[in-house]
Amino acid sequence: MAGLSAERCCAGALSAAIIDSSSMTLHGIATLLQNLPVPVNVVWQERQTAIMAVRLQQQPVDLLISERSGVGESDKEGITMLLNLAAQLPALRIGLFSDKLSQVQLCQLHGMTQFSLFSRKASLIAIREQLIAIALGERVISPCIASKLPVNARALRYLWGELTAREKTVLRALIAGESIKAIAEAQQMSIKTVSSHKYNGLRKLYIDSKFERARFISEGIDLDHN
Repeated sequence: MAGLSAERCCAGALSAAIIDSSSMTLHGIATLLQNLPVPVNVVWQERQTAIMAVRLQQQPVDLLISERSGVGESDKEGITMLLNLAAQLPALRIGLFSDKLSQVQLCQLHGMTQFSLFSRKASLIAIREQLIAIALGERVISPCIASKLPVNARALRYLWGELTAREKTVLRALIAGESIKAIAEAQQMSIKTVSSHKYNGLRKLYIDSKFERARFISEGIDLDHN
């Protein structure tokens, strides 16, 4: 589908592009974007990631809303092109419909702050609210996408970088078998502070249940090395 002229982008409005293999979905997302309370002008609509990549090199936009891959592209090809776009255009914010991606791919994308991760299973109202948040400069991770992030060594390493130094120190000590009390004494922190760092660190790794916490600590995962 031919892109709209960039000269038509309204002054003061955010510029946006959309990738989807379905023409109907392209139209639907464009309508949603153009009716947000935040001014958004859809500059490009394409059914192939490869074509969009060329267009965005010529005329960058503020927002890109995309599915995993376009017509005739594998998910791996589509994701690779989106990752390349993110690297080449660091100001670009990308909202990706992430259903059916592997857990490692999800964690890799989650580790890149340019990406917001959506689910097509969300309600239209929820998707609209997420689009508003992205337009306002926020990062969005759909709850049903976040729930798919796994507890395994390779995937957790992608999330490890988001932890603070204190959170990493506490979790490393827990993996090494130290108690909360021993960590508090060694780090000259209160037990309450250590517990807080533990809670915040595990939350950022999407480790919520008691079973997952016990498994994470008992497996002794080395998160600092690939």
